[in-house]
Order: sequence, then structure tokens, then C-alpha cells
Amino acid sequence: MNGQHRVLLSPQAAARIGIQTATVKATGGARRLDVIPYSALLYTADGKTCTYVRTSPLVFVRRSVSVDHLTSTEAFLSSGPSPGTAVVTVGGEELHGAETGIQTPE
Repeated sequence: MNGQHRVLLSPQAAARIGIQTATVKATGGARRLDVIPYSALLYTADGKTCTYVRTSPLVFVRRSVSVDHLTSTEAFLSSGPSPGTAVVTVGGEELHGAETGIQTPE
């Protein structure tokens, strides 16, 4: 997992956080880019971009992504999770805090 830890949630924790996901989509055309909702994109403390993917029910892993360009609603990726992969669109910040031990301000 490239040094990343998986985050396993209980059903109650997932409900409390309000985890929501969307599927990575592929664009057509000569230069294929994959697309995720902008809300699935996270920035680490050192400025790198990532997203959380669901690897099985209630299990999530952080994956690095390379952003080609953004719109107000979508992130077009030159590298990242494959089309069809479920990415977290709501609750990613909480997953990051659970993985790294960093708490978000209340």
C-alpha cells in the first residue's frame, strides 16, 4: 500500500462521519484523463494531492493523484485510481485525521 495505512470504520463511525463515495470516470478523446468529483480531492500538509479509495466495505486507503486540471466541480487526473474505483467525496478529511492522527478544528 505504498506506506499508507488502511482506515477501517465501524458502521456507526461511517454513519457519523457521513461517508459518501462516487466512481472514478474516464474521459474520451485522444488524451484520456480520469475524472473525480472536486470534493474527492484532498491536499496534504506538504501540498500533495490525494484521495481516499474504498477498497472494501468500510475500508479506505489514501492514494496519491496527479491533477491535470480542475473545474468548479471536477478534478481531471493524469494519474490516480482506475475508472470504476469508488472515491470518498464526503468524509475524506476525517479519514485523513484517523489515518495520521491529525485532528480537525471544531
